[in-house]
Amino acid sequence: MTVMTTVGFGDIAPITAVGKIVTLVVAPAGLIAVFGLGLSVAEEHIGNLLVGERRRMEREIASMKDHYIVCGHGTLGALVVAELRRFKQKVVVIESDAGRVESLTVPHVVGNALEAAVLKRAGLERARAVLATFREDADNMYLILEVRGAAPGAEILTVASSREAARRMYLAGAKRVISPNLVGAELLAKSAVNPGVMQLVSDFTDQARVEQEITQVPVAEGSPLAGRRLRDLPALGLRVKVALIRSGERLEVAPAGDSLIPAGSVLVVAGNAADLAEAERLATPD
Repeated sequence: MTVMTTVGFGDIAPITAVGKIVTLVVAPAGLIAVFGLGLSVAEEHIGNLLVGERRRMEREIASMKDHYIVCGHGTLGALVVAELRRFKQKVVVIESDAGRVESLTVPHVVGNALEAAVLKRAGLERARAVLATFREDADNMYLILEVRGAAPGAEILTVASSREAARRMYLAGAKRVISPNLVGAELLAKSAVNPGVMQLVSDFTDQARVEQEITQVPVAEGSPLAGRRLRDLPALGLRVKVALIRSGERLEVAPAGDSLIPAGSVLVVAGNAADLAEAERLATPD
């Protein structure tokens, strides 16, 4: 017992039976008390660290605005967060499973995104948009309704499993609805039927992935861009790549330098953030 309790044999050892019994009780009790105190101190220290980290994250979320709230951090949600972070956007994740976000460095809230209080903790009133990435259409629908009730002006983007589900989500108030299954099927079919065009789109998006972003720029009446040719853009200080010009029913993919930019058309362009901001400024008349 003296070896197991680490008290050692020593020069003085109990001789009587009572002394041996006392030693047998006191030595393990002292060992348990010391280890128990150490565990208690360690637990309190770790608890303080966790509480401090949670409070730091709460303060960070409270100071954020124009951020994106991603509801659900499953397979799709994690990919969406990664893409938003790649575009250097501010993100807050809401996830009910604490295990999925315990090592996540992105600001997050553990809770049910279908509850108004949880959405409020994520800064719903100050957010740029809410992205619903749940697997079930019903969950995404309930989230749309909850956001509409808590923040009627909020922009909601979601996914749907079918066109009918997408139609209902639009009716419920979603700004944009994407069906990954339908989009994937359409791209796969078009790649088989017309691989040249799809390769062009793929090359364009691949080039824009590393340091550039893709956006659409509506060209208003009276804009300096209206009536210009694409080859005139560098003279205006624009260093963007135009992949598509949509004007009414006409769609021009990979336009050439002599392509005209009509007023009221929409340009799909790629470039860095500063160039895209300049394109949007020129597309709007003073």
